[in-house]
Amino acid sequence: MKKNRIKYIGVSLLILFFVGACTDNFEEINTNPNGPVSVPSTLLISSIAEITQDRMNSTFVGGDMGACWSQLWGKVQYNDEERYNPRGSVIDAIWQDFYARALQDASAMYNEAISEDNKNLQGVALVMSAYVYHVLTDMFGDVPMKEALQAEDGINNPAYTAQSEIYDSLFLMLDKANSLLSASGGTISAESDIVYQGDWSGWKKFANSLKFRCLMRISDRSDFNRQSELQEILNSRSIFTSNDDEAKLVYLAASPNQNPTHASVIAGNRGEYKVGEKAVEFFQADPRLPIIAQLNADGIYRGKPAGYLDLPSTDWNYDNVSPLGELYLAPEYPGYFVSFAEQEFLIAEAMVRGLITGNAQSHFIAGIAASMKANGLTEAEFSSYISERGSNVTRETIALEKWKSLFGQGIESWIEWKRFKYPDLEPAIAGAYDEIPSRITYPSSEQSLNNDNYTAAVSSQGDDLLTTKIWWNK
Repeated sequence: MKKNRIKYIGVSLLILFFVGACTDNFEEINTNPNGPVSVPSTLLISSIAEITQDRMNSTFVGGDMGACWSQLWGKVQYNDEERYNPRGSVIDAIWQDFYARALQDASAMYNEAISEDNKNLQGVALVMSAYVYHVLTDMFGDVPMKEALQAEDGINNPAYTAQSEIYDSLFLMLDKANSLLSASGGTISAESDIVYQGDWSGWKKFANSLKFRCLMRISDRSDFNRQSELQEILNSRSIFTSNDDEAKLVYLAASPNQNPTHASVIAGNRGEYKVGEKAVEFFQADPRLPIIAQLNADGIYRGKPAGYLDLPSTDWNYDNVSPLGELYLAPEYPGYFVSFAEQEFLIAEAMVRGLITGNAQSHFIAGIAASMKANGLTEAEFSSYISERGSNVTRETIALEKWKSLFGQGIESWIEWKRFKYPDLEPAIAGAYDEIPSRITYPSSEQSLNNDNYTAAVSSQGDDLLTTKIWWNK
């Protein structure tokens, strides 16, 4: 990635597609010389990746409705969301950014890549589309998919697709991406590809690791029957083999390309974001504790329980609760799509549960080691920790280590916590509900602009509440 990367690509597109006005041809005379007729598909990778990760890593989303709900983070002021009162404007922004921007660009990228006969870029577009729909449905439940993005065909009010059908579509999209991505599939611009710098093989691993995650996400369903697909991915497909392979957007030091958490907490002076009490509790005797947290004013690590009214208070304030660790506040800290550590914990879980065959212990240890390395620790610093825990491989120990590894990935930490319900967490004190949310409510715009389909979705899925269970979590 180049340091002078422009946040979005609009200016460069205008330059690339400027059309001269001096011509005798009627069509050319009546064409806007400053508006691109089409965009080369490779140029859309950066906008899709940045739109998605900027929203996922926003403190208003990944912090307030992710890390605070999984209780890795806590807040000493402005903690309505931590107490399960999310802002409607933030929910509207998630929906708008993912549909009108990220998914719209991914659809345009896919169609343009077909016209360019570039299979690799078709594959990239499918991977990104699958990722965004995967996040949307895990946040909200049933969402528009089959009829989404079809305004040009007259569908302005798309019906909602059941989550079970969405997941079926995700598997098809990722299988197709896996088949499209190859050495002979066409060029991906290294400059535009801010995830893998033009390496098609990285996108192929991303597709397959994401499919493994999606399969495991629904694996607690009593009707789950896709075990053979898990085994096939492990046996026959390319997946991540180290932290170097994982799917992530590495942010830059300079604004406006900094990690949104840094932009909010450091540049924006939003120091109310602190470490959660449960994080400090479960990271005791863990070499990552000084990485995920800073000492408070008394020179100790102290986290805040979820909830409470009238903050800051004598008990919980800016001074006596530990700030987030410096690594996680760095401007260059990555935005993760899927990490190598998460993949290894998923594989270990599948083996422990008997969904696939293999050595669960080796993958469990690899997951811990990958998380340690991502936190900047050396093997000497974490070898004793692994040796003490590596032999005790159960679904609970996997869940705990995964939760810890997702410290900087708020939405994923919350989504995976609600699947495991481990470690044991108490609902927020003075919360709007007496349980941790299972979903985000639909945006208000859907009630006003797409009410019939919104009403049908609520009737099918359940009341539009934070506590309504989505399909794979019932």
